[in-house]
Amino acid sequence: MIKTPKMKETLRREIEIHKKLKHVNIVRMYADLEDAQYIYLVMEYVTKSNLFVLIKKEGSFTEETAFYFFIQTVAGIYFLHKNGFIHRDLKPENLLVNEDNLLKICDFGWTCESEMEEDTDGQMYEGQRNTFCGTLEYMAPEMINHREHNHMLDVWALGILLYELVHGNAPFRGN
Repeated sequence: MIKTPKMKETLRREIEIHKKLKHVNIVRMYADLEDAQYIYLVMEYVTKSNLFVLIKKEGSFTEETAFYFFIQTVAGIYFLHKNGFIHRDLKPENLLVNEDNLLKICDFGWTCESEMEEDTDGQMYEGQRNTFCGTLEYMAPEMINHREHNHMLDVWALGILLYELVHGNAPFRGN
C-alpha cells in the first residue's frame, strides 16, 4: 500500500517517533523490519480492545471508570508533551486497553515534534504548526479554522474524550 516515496518517508517518520516513546501508557514499539515488499512493526501486544469499542459496548462509563481511563490518557499525553511531541489525533479509537485494563495510546501517524523557536529577546517559545490533520469530532477550533496550533490541540481533545467517556458520545458531530 506504500505507493510513493513520500508515503514511505511519512511511515518512517512515524516509526522513528514511536520508537522514542517509552511510557506505561503508550503502546511500545520494539522493532521495525523491512524486506523488498513489506515493513514489519514489532509492537506490544494489547489484547482487550480500544476505548471506542468499550464505550459503545457500555453506552457510557461511571465517573470512576471514566476517571480511571482519563488519568492514564493524561499521563501518556503529558509524557508526549514533556518530550516535545504533539499527538494531534487523540480519540477513543487510538486508546487501547490491555488485559489488565491499562490504557495504551497508539497511532502516531499525525504526531509531530513541537519545535522551539527564539524571539527577538532571546527567549525560547513553542513554535506554531499549521498542518491540517486529525479527526473532526476531536479537532480544536484553531485546527478547524486552519489557524496555527501547538500542543494545546491535545488538551482540547482530552476534554472531548472526557465528555465522551461519561456521556457515551462526543459533544460535537461533524461531517
